[in-house]
Amino acid sequence: MNTTLLAALALGGAALSVKKPTQNHNLMRLPSFRGIAEVRASLPGRMRLYLPAVSANHEAAEKMKRQLEATGVVHEVALNFRLSTATTRRRSKPPWCRARC
Repeated sequence: MNTTLLAALALGGAALSVKKPTQNHNLMRLPSFRGIAEVRASLPGRMRLYLPAVSANHEAAEKMKRQLEATGVVHEVALNFRLSTATTRRRSKPPWCRARC
């Protein structure tokens, strides 16, 4: 009986210690600021940010979009007011970059 109990405890402990796979959508490991600007997904050339201010203030979000697109680095900004997200796509190489960037 003691061996059965010990075997059950060992199996239970082993099952609990198995690390669950985590979904890491932030592949570029960019910093997030919880509640202000959180990186929800990032790939080279593309990034999706959760910005609560997007749904709170549509005018400011549109202004941010225009400013980002005017930099010459960001190719496109797509705002989703319902989800409070901004998806940015950047050019393959910024105009000021001549070497590998």
